Amino acid sequence: MNNRWVEYNSNSLRRCVGDCAIRACCKATGRAWNEVFNDLVQIAYCRKNMVL
Repeated sequence: MNNRWVEYNSNSLRRCVGDCAIRACCKATGRAWNEVFNDLVQIAYCRKNMVL
């Protein structure tokens, strides 16, 4: 049986830092980790809430 698991970590420093939502967005959209992170930070800033 083929192993379908493919390791993926778009975090540029290869860290596992609780950024699963960011990495999932990167994988789904093809965008870079920094780009997704910056956009989510801007949304949180505008909402004054870290829970999106």
